[in-house]
Amino acid sequence: MERPFADLNPSERAAIFEADGNITLDEMADKYHYSARHVARYLRLSKLIQPLREMLDDERLAFTSAVYVSFLSEEEQVLVYEVIEAMGTRLKPKMAKQLREQGGKLTEEVVEQVIRSMIVKRTTNDGIQVRLSEEIREKYFEGMTAVQIADIVEKAVVAWFSGKDGTDV
Repeated sequence: MERPFADLNPSERAAIFEADGNITLDEMADKYHYSARHVARYLRLSKLIQPLREMLDDERLAFTSAVYVSFLSEEEQVLVYEVIEAMGTRLKPKMAKQLREQGGKLTEEVVEQVIRSMIVKRTTNDGIQVRLSEEIREKYFEGMTAVQIADIVEKAVVAWFSGKDGTDV
């Protein structure tokens, strides 16, 4: 019994699109009820190295991230795969886009730097958010990103509760 097209994983869909290579993107789009642009993205997946394809099929790699990474050379894709596996992180689309933009000059260090610069530290806070007034933000945090502000607030809270004077914040 054949599975419906919608039940296929991304690699299987890509293989079907690739097998239909004798028709145009527009014809494929009509045949499978996708946009021609989306069909083209699926066709890009054939450029992925096998470990990244497996991550995509296992939903450990976002479709958009996979498409961005597919533009990298095989050697650079191997670097990306090894770094994200070693770091135990997911490759977010913004990270993948940045890596694609640096394609051709990627090293292990560059891949790590790109990924680390875009990882937002998250702690379990049961969904609690702290809002600062505009006055406080302008007075103490002008020109800072949300990540920088959160880092300072965390240091201040640690200093407060540990009884320090907070001069190292």
